[in-house]
Amino acid sequence: MAIRSSEKDVSQQNQRIFSFDWYRTLPEQAAHAFWTSFMGWALDAFDFQVFSLALTAIAATFALSKGQSGLIATVTLVVSAIGGVMAGTLADRIDRRATFVLFAISSAALIVLYTQIPVGANVLLLVLGVPLGFFASGIFSGFGSYLAELYPSRARGAGRGFTYNFGRAVGAFFPAIVGFLSASIGLVGAVAFGALAYGLCLLALIFLPETKGKAFVALD
Repeated sequence: MAIRSSEKDVSQQNQRIFSFDWYRTLPEQAAHAFWTSFMGWALDAFDFQVFSLALTAIAATFALSKGQSGLIATVTLVVSAIGGVMAGTLADRIDRRATFVLFAISSAALIVLYTQIPVGANVLLLVLGVPLGFFASGIFSGFGSYLAELYPSRARGAGRGFTYNFGRAVGAFFPAIVGFLSASIGLVGAVAFGALAYGLCLLALIFLPETKGKAFVALD
């Protein structure tokens, strides 16, 4: 009878696959992790949107040719792959939270420095683009494993899916915000404002636990 009852419960859960029952059963720590990681992902999406929108304006301001713009973008993307590998390695060897802190602070500082490049110093766009791509993209590397470790297994897929996708949905509003900011405080100010997203990500990390070295045995 116990086996049949268990199978019936699983069947009922499968029928309610789009319900939020998984959230209602989260322990308090996992619920905190849900909202803080959701906020962190949304705010980091804000920075990504700012940088994407700024590329066209940067090319126009610095009178970059299509070849120069393509070179800067290519170098930044190649280095971002290296940053992702290094961030993942550091997350395993040091710890998750410390790696996020390192990459968030570095990204924020580099974004501010990027806005201070004088017109005509085109080489600096490429030079600073290397560490910016390394840190700004590398920070995403640990999200997958860290979020998986924050949720109990019964809510792991739903929790990560909601955090990733609805966080991105919130981030989709930020291009409009950047546009309004650019009109009032200029593009440089709007881009620099993106650095605040990393500060809020650091604030979110205060409420999230360290998961490195913890054993995840029970499939609850």
